[in-house]
Amino acid sequence: MTAQKWIVACFVLVANVAQASTYSYKDLALKDYREMDILLLKASGTNIIDDVEREPKVREAIEILLSRRNSDGKRSALFGQLQVQLPEAFFLLSVQKVAEAAIADFKSQSTNLSKATDYIILENLLSEIKPSASKYKATLEAIRNENLEISDSFKSYARLEGMNIQESPSQMAENILKVADLKSENDFGDKDLSGKKSEKEVAVINPDFME
Repeated sequence: MTAQKWIVACFVLVANVAQASTYSYKDLALKDYREMDILLLKASGTNIIDDVEREPKVREAIEILLSRRNSDGKRSALFGQLQVQLPEAFFLLSVQKVAEAAIADFKSQSTNLSKATDYIILENLLSEIKPSASKYKATLEAIRNENLEISDSFKSYARLEGMNIQESPSQMAENILKVADLKSENDFGDKDLSGKKSEKEVAVINPDFME
């Protein structure tokens, strides 16, 4: 990317103010995989080549996808299709902006319908980025640090809508980060800092070693 394009990219990404989802989870509830695929393709655009122009389009598509409850288990396949449409740095930024928009709307004096959609966005997002927690650490920390709380009135609404809410998105993010940090520590501890190969490693190289 040239210096001029980079400046334009920064301007566009900063200028794009986070907004609430354009669809509620109820709007998307009855859409099947094919209908969602068409909707996301329309949102992300098909004739945009420049990553700077494509990013907000893909971000909108991510937001739409995550606004739908994953009742059919098709979310990950569609998320993967969106992920390949942008370079990693742009996609990570898109994900973080989707999270920021959902957080801001959830914390505002919005309706329970809107809050439920924001909750579903964050819940879906956390499920998608959990396997790659280290890559999405900034987004996870942002969600955790907001200390989002679930009110009793919202819990009652969610229960009537068939949503089983056990913890807030901030608690989910904190748990994911704890597991990721523990795994990182264990991976580091398993390494032999002396540089010497273990007997098992030597045996693989030289089978006669164990005889």
